[in-house]
Order: sequence, then structure tokens, then C-alpha cells
Amino acid sequence: MNFLQLCQRLRQEVGGTGSGPSTVLNQSGESRLYVDWINQAWKEIQSDRLEWRFMWSQGSVTLQAGTQIHALPADLKSLDGESLLLDGSRIGLLDYSVFRNNYRTSHSGKPTECTILPNGQLKTNTVPDQAYTLSFDYWAKPVSLSENADVPTLPEEYHMLIVYKAMQYYAGYENAGEVYQDGRIRYEEMLPDVELTQLPAMTLPGAIA
Repeated sequence: MNFLQLCQRLRQEVGGTGSGPSTVLNQSGESRLYVDWINQAWKEIQSDRLEWRFMWSQGSVTLQAGTQIHALPADLKSLDGESLLLDGSRIGLLDYSVFRNNYRTSHSGKPTECTILPNGQLKTNTVPDQAYTLSFDYWAKPVSLSENADVPTLPEEYHMLIVYKAMQYYAGYENAGEVYQDGRIRYEEMLPDVELTQLPAMTLPGAIA
């Protein structure tokens, strides 16, 4: 479902009047609330877990020669430290406090380690002596839906999870206990399936000798 269809489905599930909203743009009154609740639900679901598969992405940045600090993609929330490759070779990612202690001074050369600064920028342990390409996997920040045709990155079969979450917002606003219970129960029934397919597989520890 797209953003508009999600809002229309929310109205249907809570027994709202009419057949709208007809658009998510420039709405007011009850229709505006449907739009806001769907968006709030979608952003909260995105924020519920750190490593949702539907928020995984890949990116790259060019490390310019002579520059030790580099900007990362604006939508980056969490970097997969095991995935960093510098022109095809592995490069280490250190916690900032460790990096700071290890690299009080720097020299020119090909970087071998890097860190994420408190301001979200990337710093290499050397000043690049030429341009290098750093590629990586990452998880994106939560995003809002804005246009009628916007589709959540959550797989289609789980789109009702957004509606069930939004139903609980509606119920709190309208003091509708039955709607809240319905939304909460259906949300909790679907959530384990989403977690099973959209979170990394758990790795069990090996047997103790």
C-alpha cells in the first residue's frame, strides 16, 4: 500500500466517516489526523529496532587527498563496521575514544582505520595521500512519508503493521478502548513475523568443551 492507501485503510479500520482521505496533501480536520497517525506509526516502527533489513542500504564516499575528515550519507543512522572496504581492502572502524587515544598525531598515507566523530563525520587515521573510495553497508535513519504514492520500505505483506500502530494513536485521541485493544492485539500478532524475517538471524554460542 502507498501512503494514501494506508490512510484510507486506517479510516476504514476505525470506522471513520466518509471514504477519504482523497489525498495526503494539505488536509485538515479528521483527514489530517489520519495522515499524521500513519506517518507517526511508520516512523516509530522504523525506530523500534536498530538493524531492520528493510532499512539496510549501501553507500560509498570519496576520501579526498589531503582531507582527514569526510562527510557520510545524510540518511546514515548506523554503520556496519565489518563491511568497510577502501578500494577493495578492509579498513578498521574504531570507537571514537579508542581512535582518539591511538591517533593523537597523523601522517600522510593510505588510511587503515577510521572512526565516526561525535558530530557524525568520518575521520581517517592518516591524511589520504590520494583519492580513495570507501564503500560500506549501513542502516538508514527513519524517514517520513510525504506524497500520495510514497511506499514504505517495509515489505508489502507487513504494511498493516503500520495501520495497527496508527489505530492505537486514534484510540488514544478518541478514547476508543475497543479500537485500541483491536489495534494492539493485531500489532502484537504480526510483529513476531516481521522480526523473524526483517532482523538479523541470531547466532547461538558454540558448545562449551
